[in-house]
Amino acid sequence: MLRRFRIARAAEDGAAHLLHEHGYRVLGRRVPVRYPIWVDGVQTEIDLQLDYLVERDGRQFVAEVKSGAVAPSLAHAATRRQLIEYGIATGTSELLLVDAEHAAISVIRIERESAKRSGRGLALVGAYFFGALSGALVALWLRFG
Repeated sequence: MLRRFRIARAAEDGAAHLLHEHGYRVLGRRVPVRYPIWVDGVQTEIDLQLDYLVERDGRQFVAEVKSGAVAPSLAHAATRRQLIEYGIATGTSELLLVDAEHAAISVIRIERESAKRSGRGLALVGAYFFGALSGALVALWLRFG
């Protein structure tokens, strides 16, 4: 565990150089962020620490640095959830996922509209289910009614 922590810290330390090489200007490192959530109507504050806040071409990005075999991938649920939380906390829809070990930077865009479409998709599933159920009940009524 301690070895993994040292590797992650070294990756985070080296990420500033990688970001600079890709045209990003570091505005802050280990940037504290606080955002509110409400639990049963009571507001509480959540504290986060962003690895980097960077800027390029007049746009600001949160840069999350990952290392290891699994963490730098969006297939890793914890990484996805962390990026989504950072997007919510900072109000941004674009973030950077920095794979420090492979010197790769990915721009991640969170489409809030796709979440809305997913909600409509669930409504369609419900409508299809209701229609199928109604059809089955009518067929039963005609046969046995």
